[in-house]
Amino acid sequence: MRRGARGWISAAVWAFAALAAVVLWMRASVVGGGLPAVVDAQAHQLGPIEAGRLAAVLVAPGDEVSPGQVLARMDTTDIDAELEVQKALLTEYLAEVEATAVTYAEESRDRRLSVAADLAKVRAALAEVRGQQAAREAEIGALKHQLQRLDSAMQNRLTLVDKVGEMQARQQSLANESRHAPAALRAWADLASQVERTMSELGEGDLAKRLGPFRARAETQSRRVQQLLELRERRNIRSPVHGRVTVVLRAAGDAVPTADPIIRVVPLGSQRLTAYLPEEQARGVTVGMAVEAVVRDRTSGMAATGVVERLGPEIVLLPMQLWLTPDQPRYGRPFHVRLHGDAQLLPGEVAFVHPQAAGGAQAASTAVPGPAAVVVPDALRTRTRLEPSGAVWVPSLERLLVVSDDTGLGGDDEHTPMVFTASADGRFDEQPLPLSGVESVSDLEAVTRSKDGTFYLVTSQSRSSKGKRPEKRQWLLRARLEGRELRVTGKVALFERLARDLTDEAKSDLGIGPDLDIEGATWRDGDLLLGLKAPIDRNGRAVIWRLAEVDALLDGGKAPVVTRFREVSLPTEGAPGGVSDLYLEGDRLFLLSTLPEGPACGAAWRLDLSKPGASPERLGRWPDVKPEALARAGDGRLVVLFDGGDDGPSRVAHLPEP
Repeated sequence: MRRGARGWISAAVWAFAALAAVVLWMRASVVGGGLPAVVDAQAHQLGPIEAGRLAAVLVAPGDEVSPGQVLARMDTTDIDAELEVQKALLTEYLAEVEATAVTYAEESRDRRLSVAADLAKVRAALAEVRGQQAAREAEIGALKHQLQRLDSAMQNRLTLVDKVGEMQARQQSLANESRHAPAALRAWADLASQVERTMSELGEGDLAKRLGPFRARAETQSRRVQQLLELRERRNIRSPVHGRVTVVLRAAGDAVPTADPIIRVVPLGSQRLTAYLPEEQARGVTVGMAVEAVVRDRTSGMAATGVVERLGPEIVLLPMQLWLTPDQPRYGRPFHVRLHGDAQLLPGEVAFVHPQAAGGAQAASTAVPGPAAVVVPDALRTRTRLEPSGAVWVPSLERLLVVSDDTGLGGDDEHTPMVFTASADGRFDEQPLPLSGVESVSDLEAVTRSKDGTFYLVTSQSRSSKGKRPEKRQWLLRARLEGRELRVTGKVALFERLARDLTDEAKSDLGIGPDLDIEGATWRDGDLLLGLKAPIDRNGRAVIWRLAEVDALLDGGKAPVVTRFREVSLPTEGAPGGVSDLYLEGDRLFLLSTLPEGPACGAAWRLDLSKPGASPERLGRWPDVKPEALARAGDGRLVVLFDGGDDGPSRVAHLPEP
């Protein structure tokens, strides 16, 4: 054999060996090693929402950051200058209110003194008239007695007739005066009463009318200051996640265009990955299937479990890092996996997904079966509206205690204070429970129960459709169950206290303003966690407050102690969702979300509070109904109640837990 032929054969053998090695490696990687996947990398490019100068960068590459932490600050010199002017104007308007009130108090005092003097004169005149009347009546009595004596004397011819005539004339004159005296007395008495009423009514309503324009100007100016504070807050660049800074692209003093990135933050862990089915196995995975994901570096032993949430609609080109060789593209059908809360996979990491063996436990799909209509007895339906907005399980009643947005049927019974009881299957009892100790309640949104059995009820604090925020929409109530009655033991108009007692900076940070809407509440170690449906923060996250020293606020008028507890991303049918209810078990916080504005839809979530950087895990979603109340029933089921509003009946569902 010639040397050239031997060389060609040798090359062919080596090529075949290499091809066999590649095929074996592919088989090991795809068949034995599972389906290739990449952990979703949700890097955040953070920049200003408007052009400006970068004042300070507060982090460096490699720094670990927490949700809401300020990473950089844009220059606020222009806002600060305008804020000082507007604060000065607000101070001026408030001074006008105070000066007007002082002037009115002085005028009112002078008017009172004048009226008091008039009243004294009237009373003196009345006393004089009464004295004259008493003197006349006394003289009439004396004359009557003397005439009786004289009449007897005349009969004995001991006196003259003319003497008797004079006395009789005097008696008639006094009688005439006495007959008209009661009318004069009544006139003076009426005048005295009128003067007394005038004196007692001084100041009622007049002060409010006089201060009205000044207060309106101060309120408008206060809103201008609030808007500037919110604008100043938006100059802060905050981290949306628990993650690590990977790149800082700008330095203090740089001019930064709108939305130009300054900092890149990558989450410390990811709760999702995208895996790929080979073309020939494009239908081998189903939604709801439980899977295990193992990272490519098997020496680390890192793995996670999850559930298939969605399937891709077409065959696509795999990411290059999943190609077996750089010049051999791979294709497959993507499917998306939601990892459970304990996943520790790194964003961008390559993993291999193994569908769970047949017969193993299956994870629940996030598509929860449609809810059923609740059962409302006719006796209850004809008495009141029922729009479930919050619920809590009461062991002593073996019933859900449910609060409603609205009660009564309109007219005199509109917003009647009452709550309702129902079974875990949504069968309501005929008779509601009266909520005694408060005259009227509107937009009651949440109820929770402390370990000692005390109930706490919260209204939305939001403005009505007319743009008003009456006291009945501001209640934070504490109550005890006494038989078939819920008796209020403490109450406070929460929004009014927050607006009065907190600083402007604190109100801006908490989102206390025209759009405030609280819809969730749960008890936690002596505090209340309050979930906001609105406002959503600038990063599209719902805000949860921590209201501490609740009983001190309700008992002694102590100023509210409220802080941000957590910000959570609750994407609801493609849009940022707000909290519609909260329920806490240990370190597990269950949440319901709906849209602050838009169509009826919602989702259910579970958040591990023991992990500061954990993201909420979605347990279920409803694309066409609005979940409003969440509670754990006595039989262990998680009950969700839905507000049908004007579009249909209220509904009930039971939430599966993976």
